Amino acid sequence: MARLGCVCSEPGYCFTVEHNEYRPNDIDIEYCEQVAEMGQDSAIVQFKELPAVDRALCMKHYGPYEKFCESFAEAFRYMEEHGYTIAGQPRTCYIDGIWNQDDPEKWLSIIQIPIK
Repeated sequence: MARLGCVCSEPGYCFTVEHNEYRPNDIDIEYCEQVAEMGQDSAIVQFKELPAVDRALCMKHYGPYEKFCESFAEAFRYMEEHGYTIAGQPRTCYIDGIWNQDDPEKWLSIIQIPIK
């Protein structure tokens, strides 16, 4: 098995970016993880530097992933009520999930929406 030659930063920061609206099928997600240094691109892994996000609306989402649409709707409602506009693609950072919590109601994700 070939090694990709990258070392993740400690503590790690990873998140996903959904490139389309939530759908149970035909999902287009980009998985991003902070690394200590750039490596060599491959067919499945590309290295890139993302611009800093100056301001973001951040919201905790407790519960199963199927309920993300409710949390995103609440976040966008809040943005509209307070005069914020979206300034980049929303991110989702997964803190607790199926890998360490048996009860889906204890799953924790952080929604991060760049705003201006």
